[in-house]
Amino acid sequence: MGQPFPPYPERNADPKISSNANHWLLPYGARFGATNLLAGVIRPPHSSGREQLSHVLLNAWPEEWSLRYFSNGYLRHDPTIRPVSRGSASFLWREVGELCKVCLFGRRVMEEATEFRLREGFTLAFSTIERQAVGIRHASQSY
Repeated sequence: MGQPFPPYPERNADPKISSNANHWLLPYGARFGATNLLAGVIRPPHSSGREQLSHVLLNAWPEEWSLRYFSNGYLRHDPTIRPVSRGSASFLWREVGELCKVCLFGRRVMEEATEFRLREGFTLAFSTIERQAVGIRHASQSY
């Protein structure tokens, strides 16, 4: 019998707990070719980078990309976030153009992500009991 699943990480969780959750969840994404994972409650686009980061539950994204993403306010332009905020079903990133209009800045965010081997991905979208949008994003160089 396998080891029990680690405790669900609380907001601003102990990094050790988040690391354990990453350890358990990344292999599931790997079945589909994913090598990176980011999960969190989606904050309003006008939220500060610091507030956005405080709602990240799991982070196995390249560190330099996370720094660039949150310090430059990319959340408000990221086309893979908009469908989650609107209650969309889960989707492949290549389908995002069918789910929402992708602005020039949104295309730029997606292009810059490829510098960090985040080219292809899928997003699992759902809501909490409090009806907060949550996204779990898996990504890799290719699927």
